[in-house]
Amino acid sequence: MVLEWIILAALTGVLALPLAVRFFQRRFDVFEPIVVFVVAWGTMFVVRGAAIILMEQYDYIRPTRSIPIEETLWEALLLALVGGAAFVAAYMSPIGVRLARLAPAPPRRYRSRTVIFWALLATAFAGTVSIGFLVVAGSQIGVSGLLLLVQGRTLALTRVVRSVPAYVSHASYLLTPAAIVLFAIGYARRDRWFLAASAVAAGLLVLLVAPKGGRIMLMPLIGSYVVYYYTTVRRRPGMLWIGLAATVAIIVSAAFLRVRNSEVRETVGLATAIGELASEPTKALAPITEGADNEMVAGLAAVLRYVPEVIPFQHGWAVFGDLLTRPIPRAWWAGKPRAPREQVIAALWPDEVSTEGVVVANPEFSVLFQFYMDFGIVSAALGMMLYGAAARGVHEYYRLYSWSTLARIVFALSVPLVVIAVRDGFVDTFVKIVFTFGPLLMLFSHAATRTRAVSWQGALGRVPSVAVRGSYAANRSWR
Repeated sequence: MVLEWIILAALTGVLALPLAVRFFQRRFDVFEPIVVFVVAWGTMFVVRGAAIILMEQYDYIRPTRSIPIEETLWEALLLALVGGAAFVAAYMSPIGVRLARLAPAPPRRYRSRTVIFWALLATAFAGTVSIGFLVVAGSQIGVSGLLLLVQGRTLALTRVVRSVPAYVSHASYLLTPAAIVLFAIGYARRDRWFLAASAVAAGLLVLLVAPKGGRIMLMPLIGSYVVYYYTTVRRRPGMLWIGLAATVAIIVSAAFLRVRNSEVRETVGLATAIGELASEPTKALAPITEGADNEMVAGLAAVLRYVPEVIPFQHGWAVFGDLLTRPIPRAWWAGKPRAPREQVIAALWPDEVSTEGVVVANPEFSVLFQFYMDFGIVSAALGMMLYGAAARGVHEYYRLYSWSTLARIVFALSVPLVVIAVRDGFVDTFVKIVFTFGPLLMLFSHAATRTRAVSWQGALGRVPSVAVRGSYAANRSWR
């Protein structure tokens, strides 16, 4: 295992480099995308990779089949090293800065009533459509969709969710931008009714996502609230608060993972399950070191046993082919090919595909998988460079237009999306971006005006200027 440790050490150095540069420049910002990437990538590959070696967990275990990964673990770690280095190199290059300067500046004036109306309409539409289709889908198999949501994750709920058309399920993505827009209005005006409306939008998303066990979907919601608040008051949380928040998040996430299945709550009980976690806090780290939530390096190593020897490279179709065919409803094209991830799952774990041909398994192999499926390590490096440049571009755009509420909202939604982007496949992330940012940008474009309308800041109330404090205080470029 000497080779694996050498690769892990090299990857740790690559991830530490940009943080060291930011500290040396006195520009460290806990919300900068490179910081979020380092934490996410390090957790996925360095922490989990080291845990696999130390605990000798050389099998990727699925409910229907386990695959040995000892021989290909070094390949997965090497791929992570190349991908991480490509992301960091592109992020630290001037490409992202140039992209931000080429992007159009956000309008300075908006019709506030238009923004408010469409944010409330998006909340009502997304909630009604998402819950309505769950009720209809549940009735078709003789169960109550609302009752299933209350019960938590069950096989029946999985069947109902899988039967809902993809475009309908994506309607819930509207709730996160609607919630943060309403929060921005309520915070700027100090209006509790808009804050309550924001809480309703957030509550609807929690109702739809939490019973399915999709905690990753709640990250953009919670993260956008935090990032938008701190960017608006122009400060950053101190390291003590960051550590406390991280600790609470790990514990809550582990508790949620423990009790999300209805069978566990029925046999063990909610109070007992949480009590067990409280009595042994080290169990909270189990999802990171050995659980399915942080299985990306193990899953990637399992896939590398078969790609490209058994499952050949796709030569462009893994990314661009999936991007072109994914928007076409399967009802219109019965023979539409499966996504590359589903094809691999069906090949390696055929028993986790239903009789209707629906893939019920949900392992994640990280963003490297889909990039690698095209041209191997070369396409993986190019794909991660694209991610790095895009992440830097978003951050520089925010720095250029930090006075703009729209720029702050976009940035607030983008920061937690970095974690999802490196965890999921490229096309899955692209779909989330389209359904999250597309309606938001169209709304602000429609509400923008060049007439003598009241500006966004004037219409919503001015946010008091607050001195920069916390971990961002040393960022001289902010001033």
